[in-house]
Amino acid sequence: MLARNVKEILADGALIYPPTGRDVTLKEKNVMTVIVAGLPKDATVINLNRIGKLSGIQDGIWKRACDYLIVFHDGAQDGALFVELKKTLGGGGTDGREQLRRSLPILSYLQTMCALHFPTDAPPATARYALIAERGSPRLDKQPVRASNTPQVEEYKNIRVVSVIGERVAFDSLARG
Repeated sequence: MLARNVKEILADGALIYPPTGRDVTLKEKNVMTVIVAGLPKDATVINLNRIGKLSGIQDGIWKRACDYLIVFHDGAQDGALFVELKKTLGGGGTDGREQLRRSLPILSYLQTMCALHFPTDAPPATARYALIAERGSPRLDKQPVRASNTPQVEEYKNIRVVSVIGERVAFDSLARG
């Protein structure tokens, strides 16, 4: 199981240990804090900012990655949920979605490292993508009636991104994409 194996190869500083068991607090400094509730029992939460970057790769879009990776087993297969935190959702920007899309090589690297050390015949983890924001577009935020917290699913350059607004979100609503 990838979620268990990846814990063995990562330094403790890269791992986030849920204090309440199945809820985890994800933070991006000066941006937002969100609680992801109802994690699968054996989920592993990785702070991708603490993984490090390849020093031989040019700065710029090649080094862009999202904030967190949650590796889990859904009962049938391994899954990986990339999570990007943003203060504001909307405005037509692609920044968060592009960071999500460019994070996939990190999962490939982790899977390869685990496969070398823990031989397995399991198929690769299914990648999923989630964008969590504190609020919607600034213009909508000023209106008296707010949009619902229902996750929105959209296609972006061959990936499906679940977008949700809130300070507490259910893992299942993020992983359904």
